[in-house]
Amino acid sequence: MATYEELLIVGRAASAELEERADEESDLSQKKALRRTARDIRSGMTKLRRAQYVELTTPRPGEPSSAGARLRAAVKAAKADLRKLEKAANALKIAANWLDRATKLFRIVA
Repeated sequence: MATYEELLIVGRAASAELEERADEESDLSQKKALRRTARDIRSGMTKLRRAQYVELTTPRPGEPSSAGARLRAAVKAAKADLRKLEKAANALKIAANWLDRATKLFRIVA
C-alpha cells in the first residue's frame, strides 16, 4: 500500500515539474514534448490508482471473502487502532500535566 502512495507522490511531483518546465520553455516543440511526457505520467498514475483499487478490493488467501466479513475485520482493526490512540492520548495528557507541574514548581523556586 505504501508503495502505491509513494509512486503517486513521485508521479505528481514529476508531472508538476514537467508542467513548470513547459511553461518556462520558449521552443514550441520542446514545450509540446514536455507536456506530452507529463500527460503520459498522469496516465500511468491513473493506471496505478486502478491497480491499487483492485488490490484493495480483492480478497487475499486466508482473509474472509464476503464483504460483511471484510467489514467486520476492518471494524475490529479500527477499534484496536482506536484503543492504541486512546492510550497514546492518555500518556500525552499525563506528560502535559507533569510538565505543567514542573513549570509551576520552577516558577515557585525561581
